Amino acid sequence: MVSLRTNLPLSMKCFPHFLLFVLISTNFVLLPNVTNLWGRTFTAQNGKTLEAKLLLVQGNYIKLLKEEDGQTIWVNGLLLSEHDQNFIKKQGGQMRTMKKRNLRYIISAANHIDRLVENRLKAKGIQPNEPATDEQFLRRAYLDVVGRIPTALETKLFLESDSGGKRRELIDQLLQSEGFVSHNFNYWADILRAKSRMDGDGAAYLLWIKESLRMNKPYDLMVKELLGARGYAWENGAVGYYTRDRGMPLDNMAITTRIFLGTRVECAQCHDHPFEDWTRKQFYEMAAYTYGVNTNLRPRNMQDVQQYIEQKTRREDPEKSMAYRQVAEDFLQPVLQMQGVHETPRRLRLPRDYQYEDAAPGSFVTPGTLFGAELNVGLGGDRRDAYVDWVISPKNHRFSRVIANRMWKKVMGYGVFEPVDDLRDDMPLSNAALMHYLEREIRQLGFDLKQFQRILLNTRTYHRAMTREAIDREKPYYFQGPVLRRLSAEQLWDSMLILTVPDADERALDEKVARQQEATKKVAEARIDSDPETVYRLAQRVVQLKDFGNKSQDLLVRKMEGARKSGNKPLYEQYKKKLDEAKKRLKKDLDSAYALASPRSSSKSNVSGKVLVDSDPRWRGYSRNLVRASELPSPAPRNHFLRLFGQSNRESVQNGHQDPVLTQVLALLNGPLFNQVFSSNSVLMKSIAQEDTLRDKVNIIFLSTLNRPASPGEVDLMLEELDHYGPVEDHGRAKISSDGPYTKGYRNIISALMNSRQYMFLQ
Repeated sequence: MVSLRTNLPLSMKCFPHFLLFVLISTNFVLLPNVTNLWGRTFTAQNGKTLEAKLLLVQGNYIKLLKEEDGQTIWVNGLLLSEHDQNFIKKQGGQMRTMKKRNLRYIISAANHIDRLVENRLKAKGIQPNEPATDEQFLRRAYLDVVGRIPTALETKLFLESDSGGKRRELIDQLLQSEGFVSHNFNYWADILRAKSRMDGDGAAYLLWIKESLRMNKPYDLMVKELLGARGYAWENGAVGYYTRDRGMPLDNMAITTRIFLGTRVECAQCHDHPFEDWTRKQFYEMAAYTYGVNTNLRPRNMQDVQQYIEQKTRREDPEKSMAYRQVAEDFLQPVLQMQGVHETPRRLRLPRDYQYEDAAPGSFVTPGTLFGAELNVGLGGDRRDAYVDWVISPKNHRFSRVIANRMWKKVMGYGVFEPVDDLRDDMPLSNAALMHYLEREIRQLGFDLKQFQRILLNTRTYHRAMTREAIDREKPYYFQGPVLRRLSAEQLWDSMLILTVPDADERALDEKVARQQEATKKVAEARIDSDPETVYRLAQRVVQLKDFGNKSQDLLVRKMEGARKSGNKPLYEQYKKKLDEAKKRLKKDLDSAYALASPRSSSKSNVSGKVLVDSDPRWRGYSRNLVRASELPSPAPRNHFLRLFGQSNRESVQNGHQDPVLTQVLALLNGPLFNQVFSSNSVLMKSIAQEDTLRDKVNIIFLSTLNRPASPGEVDLMLEELDHYGPVEDHGRAKISSDGPYTKGYRNIISALMNSRQYMFLQ
């Protein structure tokens, strides 16, 4: 048993062991500690200035510490003057990677959390749960951090390790893995209602979420990029947050306040809130900040091209003029098919049925925050930028409280307050001191959610046995241990996948999607600024080619029909061959015409050179659909395993479920994925085949599914089952020559274990 006592000072004896801890990587950069380089006046391209210190740089964004009030803000560096951009670029050469919080800090914060929890338990006369066993902790950590059970090999390595800090080592290892990105994508895609099918920009939105997690982007910056998103999807996938609710700006605002501020204001769209002080007018004032967002961004040259073609073809046949315009639209289709967002001066009016005396129906709404805070427009910003900066401000305690509570619930299974997205002023907190500390800590960490989760995962509270009693939602829960909960659809799928496919965490269909996105981006960048004359000449050429090609093909079709009627089959086949050649020639000529009209893109590819699923020899013989849930269409089709087990349909925030239904039992007993577990090339069946004795084979089944060795009684019971299919000699210790007779017995054992509560629940 690993000791969970973490409140002792770090001594020299444990220092060498401390060096073994793997650091979690980030993409932040921090200025060297040279104060005379920090304070300066930053100037936006619109002439606004701000006295601030440069703290962090990530991509195009910089984090500034304002001198006037000591608050931190994120600013898009591209909005600054050329002089400031050069300054930031110059400093970048002197910057060093920002180190993550060291182990001493993590343990100190974890211990403080434990003291707050244990003090509250003591005050309520409640005993904390006993410490979790290594077997329980191992399985729990894998499912919580990377969303799947460990493999048999991973289980053996951990359980057999005699390292005193192996639990912390495991936590750091899992937080660094690609599995962490995959599992957290499922979590955030559910909250953000991200879908693969979103009128051409779904894939870009999903890739943006994954890349933000992979970069460990600060949560406040991630939210700023979402709420402040502009541009085309192929250049900024974050615009998917708005295009997801195309044509529904009021609904989008209601979703925003619910996700990021934990405030449900949906009903205030129609009437004053019945239980809070928020009014219908205040909701519209809040919505006015983003009402100018237009999700129908068109190519910059689209109107000029159409007007130019109309002028050039004014005296030509109307049908030909229409054909020219259609060619122009086809040429710009790579831009049109991926939606975009831009800011307009559009103003919001109160509805005609507005029923209160504080404003007239149909009157224009002046933007204002729901909670009465004053907004200051930042550098180069507009009303939406000011609103976004207010949402993510460290002074906005709702923002930090909601995300801290979300992360606490994600790790512990239950929030300090529930529901996590219905925060009210009079809402009781199960542990107010704990909630205040979590808020402070997440701000102290700069909204680094990975480091925040690292602290929670290292608490004694997390390392305790699960609370198995049903939680009374009318009463507070004081966290004597994490809460027992059923595995999500994605956790079940990914856990069965790890029993089937080798190196399943590395099977990334997104590589192919990313390459397709990159190809679209290059074409779009090349065509978006094409001059009208070039597009007009292309239209001329295309229309001519089509006219000539269609006439030639029509002639060949008539000749084919004549040969068919005369019964001359050889002549018919000859004309058919010529028709196929004519179609291919026309397509080649059209492709050449479009290529000549497209200038080369100057952008470099950002797609890695990873081997694709289809061509990697490790996965020869496995279906390409056997990938992690995060790699499948999001959400999965209605009858897919994931949907049967409660995956969200992404129509509302976190509307997945974990309710047991009969179809789930059938899927686990004889579903497509379950049958793949028993294929001869599955990881589990190969692992069984590598063992010599029936006892060892039973044990590998337990290590693979329940991630613990089988008890002596369980071994005897399993051997009794196998005895129905073949001889069990020397109590299962004798070597067997073939697995053939016992295969059905193996299947029965695995089926029983995978339908057990130990497998289906997070223990």
